[in-house]
Amino acid sequence: GVTFPEFVSFNINVENVTFKNCTFKGGLKVMQAINVTVDNCKFEGDGTKDYAFFAQAVPADSMKTVQFTNNTVSGFMRGINATAGSKAAVTISGNTITNITGKTGSVAYGSAIQLTSAKTFTVEDNIISDVAVNAFHIYNGCAADSIVIKDNTISAAYLCWNEAEYDMSKVVSSGNRVTVGHENKCITKTAEIDSTFTLN
Repeated sequence: GVTFPEFVSFNINVENVTFKNCTFKGGLKVMQAINVTVDNCKFEGDGTKDYAFFAQAVPADSMKTVQFTNNTVSGFMRGINATAGSKAAVTISGNTITNITGKTGSVAYGSAIQLTSAKTFTVEDNIISDVAVNAFHIYNGCAADSIVIKDNTISAAYLCWNEAEYDMSKVVSSGNRVTVGHENKCITKTAEIDSTFTLN
């Protein structure tokens, strides 16, 4: 039930950390914690902040679970980044993610959800809308055993920048309702390029 008016960096070596029913005005970054839960929180940006939520395994491969569930995210340049290492199960479910404007470089770039590293990713039952950049970004080097993307409602300028050239045979998708402004395209840090990423 706490409101954090500025960016929060949680960098403590603990077994479990849970943020519940909180409001974040500047975003949240969690490092070191082995099991991370963020549930029913509000992330209310003003358009000038970068990531709403960033989970980073420090040291590498220290995280076991990351659960980002039932939250609302709005008004950030980029949404969620899970850099959880090679042993973590990451679940992103039941969230509403809107008004993602992109980080300014040569062009506006970024995504609502960035999948950087984990053993498994599950992205389900989310509403993703009003995204000026990619809905998803599979970051360079992502080597997850599997990515499940199902039952999401997605409206974005672009669907996915598969920077990792991730093997699509390891992506399980079903029940997604997708509307994109630029089909078969994605936005990188420098330009719009072709994309073959698809969802069922």
